[in-house]
Amino acid sequence: MKTSLRILIVILVLWPLIVVDPVFGQSGETTLKRSRGEGLFDCASATTIGRGNISLTTRAIGFIWDNVDTLSHGGKGASLFSNIRGFPEVSFEWGLFDFLSLYGESRIVTFSFAPGYFTGGVKATLPNTKELRLNGAGIALAYRYKPPEGPPGIGSFRTDDFKIGPEGLLIYGSSVEGKALYELDLIRKISWLPIKFMADLGLRLPLNTAYLNYSQYLFSAGIEWTGVESDFFVEYSLEGLVNKNMTPKKFNFTMLGHHSPDAWEIAFSENPMYVTPGARVRYPSGITIFGCVPLLLSTNSGSDMSTRNVDSRVWLPQFPDEQARGITASFEPWYIKWKIVGGITFPLRFRQTSMEMIRNFTLLKNKKSAKRIDIDERLKALESTVPQDSAQIQRQDAQKRLDEINKQREQIQKESK
Repeated sequence: MKTSLRILIVILVLWPLIVVDPVFGQSGETTLKRSRGEGLFDCASATTIGRGNISLTTRAIGFIWDNVDTLSHGGKGASLFSNIRGFPEVSFEWGLFDFLSLYGESRIVTFSFAPGYFTGGVKATLPNTKELRLNGAGIALAYRYKPPEGPPGIGSFRTDDFKIGPEGLLIYGSSVEGKALYELDLIRKISWLPIKFMADLGLRLPLNTAYLNYSQYLFSAGIEWTGVESDFFVEYSLEGLVNKNMTPKKFNFTMLGHHSPDAWEIAFSENPMYVTPGARVRYPSGITIFGCVPLLLSTNSGSDMSTRNVDSRVWLPQFPDEQARGITASFEPWYIKWKIVGGITFPLRFRQTSMEMIRNFTLLKNKKSAKRIDIDERLKALESTVPQDSAQIQRQDAQKRLDEINKQREQIQKESK
């Protein structure tokens, strides 16, 4: 039953990627509604949605997690479909002012059909939003709540309030995060080059002071090609444990008040990091379809121990370097290797902003100019070939007439003899 339900969820996750155009109406470039402040997968735009505008996004994430307890070890339920997961998410943004908006997002359900996370925040940008701007900057502040239970933990790295799971570090309860947002919009400077660079840098702090040592810095950056009806992008994202330098960070449960001899290290390369290619399709009504595929970059580093060593202490004599450093538990980034993400954004209330009106005009102008140049080149090619073809035909006709005259003359000469 659970397997069938998981398959159904994944189908629902992927359906936005196969929706056809008739559902949303025929394309109409001149009437295209373009929302301001569209970000990438993890990287947020430095621009807000615009005063009075409200958008609703439904998104779902599907993946196969080949965790060590099932697929990799051939344990109970060790099959492809038993490891399929699919989780729905929903988010919104509401523009209070031209430079300020409220937003919220939630994963409705997660592993074991438990509630996911809930986030609410505010985003502000510089007030120069009337026209296209080369450089844009903003900030985002948010409160995040993660209910207990949910995703399984990796190895033995879990307590009642803390867990390293398939998608990275999870601390149950409340946390706050802040991000600095930046955006470079090259179309403002070079009208025929509709490329955007985006970058976010921030910090996530648990409100439970016992877990402050597990604070994370958040970084994402990406590049996007913006078209009239479709956009293409690639993005890098990282959730890294805060450390003073790039050396591996050492943890143990004693610092959390738990009586356990386990101690482990997490190197920089073992933090959750992904590269994500993706695309967005835009319809005249303002509805957009979004799809991307995050691919894991994290690698095991600093230790030869593996999550397959269920009780690492038994194997310590085989790992003298780890034993000398006081490491008693194995850790490797057994995160989700790839995901498939699909989503749809609906403009619940929409008023075209001047910034996106200018962008639409610029993109359409460049598109029509390209068509005009193509037609002109074809006409020139025809003009250069038609006279040559006409002259060739005339020469052939003249040659035929000359041949006929010569034949008639030869015939007359024969008859006169």
